[in-house]
Amino acid sequence: MQKRAVRILANVNSRTTCKPLFKQYNILPLPWIYIYQILINAQKNIKNYKRLGDNHPYDTRNRNTLEIPRHRTSKFENCPKYKGIIFYNKLPDEYKNLSASKFKVKIKKLLLTHCFYSEEEFLLHDFAL
Repeated sequence: MQKRAVRILANVNSRTTCKPLFKQYNILPLPWIYIYQILINAQKNIKNYKRLGDNHPYDTRNRNTLEIPRHRTSKFENCPKYKGIIFYNKLPDEYKNLSASKFKVKIKKLLLTHCFYSEEEFLLHDFAL
């Protein structure tokens, strides 16, 4: 329905791809909104998560990476807390130290720039480029 609405807004036919239209109108599609909300929630609750550097005093490369909690079930992997840790760890380091308002703007811009239609696309993307 969202794609259909964007196509009507842009006055294009039903076979036209929507990714450039979402970028043009600065609209986040539903999968992007999900990723966006999970990341915002993770950043808001960042103090509740353990970092890998909390276990020792050494300044290592992955010191600021969030520790993934141990779990036994695959159901846990679908909860927002787990997804937040996974998505947050995937972000480039310069995003992790931003204030809440700047973080929201940068994440929205990142999602609009790369056009992820699923969680898998987001996780497979190499942000180091």
